[in-house]
Amino acid sequence: MSDQVYISRGVITLPATWENKTPRIVPIRPLGKGMFTKAYVTTQQRKPTVYLVTEDQVYDKEILREISRNTSSKHLPRVEEVGYTHNATVYRMPLYHSPLRKGESPQAWAQYQVLRQCWKEADELVYGRSRWNRNIWDGHKLINAVVECARHRKLPRGLVRALKLLQDTSGNYGSTYSFEFSPRNLATDDKGNLILLDVLFNQENVMKKAGRRGLAVRRYR
Repeated sequence: MSDQVYISRGVITLPATWENKTPRIVPIRPLGKGMFTKAYVTTQQRKPTVYLVTEDQVYDKEILREISRNTSSKHLPRVEEVGYTHNATVYRMPLYHSPLRKGESPQAWAQYQVLRQCWKEADELVYGRSRWNRNIWDGHKLINAVVECARHRKLPRGLVRALKLLQDTSGNYGSTYSFEFSPRNLATDDKGNLILLDVLFNQENVMKKAGRRGLAVRRYR
């Protein structure tokens, strides 16, 4: 059976599966886009589903998929792979409340503030105060420092475990992965739990694309 996915004119055509013998057509609308991924959300489902179309050779969503295959965490999105376009991999996950807003979950916002401070401390520990001589291959050091900080700041065990899962799995994809914590890549679920929606990024990929676009890349040098 083909794994080909087609997106055109407000619908996504999903490949046939063993349960559904014929391709399935689902109405969608654009939800947003980042440097490497375009997001769409279903429009005619009681519980909306998000489809993520991620460029080839970009493995951020694949890392989340691998974690979802092997375990579960209330602080990580549940991601599964559904197929391919001609130049991208397509994943799906539930729709979360994003970006993170203090009014929707003060507890999640407070946890974000701790993670943001841990990132700042880790960034200075690994890279110092300079923003011009950053070694992108030290991303794993920053991730480790953030995890250790989160553990010592006594964040919930489940949240620390989620960070550790990201650390361990991203380590299989190289040392250039790093963390970024901002409201735009965090979310909450219906229970107000903090969701680490899109906090991993590959510094090498960002540097390459930023360079091709002629953008400032000093943060990643």
